[in-house]
Amino acid sequence: MRLTYCRRSGRAIETNGVAAGTKQILNASGVLKAGSQTWKNTRAWLGRQGWAETGQHVHHWFFAQNSAIGKLIPDVIKNMKWNLLPIRDGIKGMTSAEAHIAIHGMGPNAMGLVERLLYGTPQWAKAAAGSVAGRVTNRSFKY
Repeated sequence: MRLTYCRRSGRAIETNGVAAGTKQILNASGVLKAGSQTWKNTRAWLGRQGWAETGQHVHHWFFAQNSAIGKLIPDVIKNMKWNLLPIRDGIKGMTSAEAHIAIHGMGPNAMGLVERLLYGTPQWAKAAAGSVAGRVTNRSFKY
């Protein structure tokens, strides 16, 4: 599988040039979405990729979509997969929509800071933060 992917990647770069070939590779892998970056188009693309189901809420975890800062961030950045987290049904017995509102600290089931970090942050970001904290702590206690 890896060899096939490498061959396709090599062909994409050879055929289209480095910049266009790299963009094609990133788009095919799901890292980069080509085309319109509006939320409507991005959400439809996530559904076609099988990354989020129809009706499932998707949380902008780092750059909030309509926050004061989020409004300043271009769609091409805030609507990328690394900034998105599909919210599943069943979090604390809530639907996807209820859980999403709660993650924002609103509604009757509003979550506190610890729960918001637990449910509103992707696993990879929590792992990275834990790794950095561990490394800093380890360096702090060296004699």
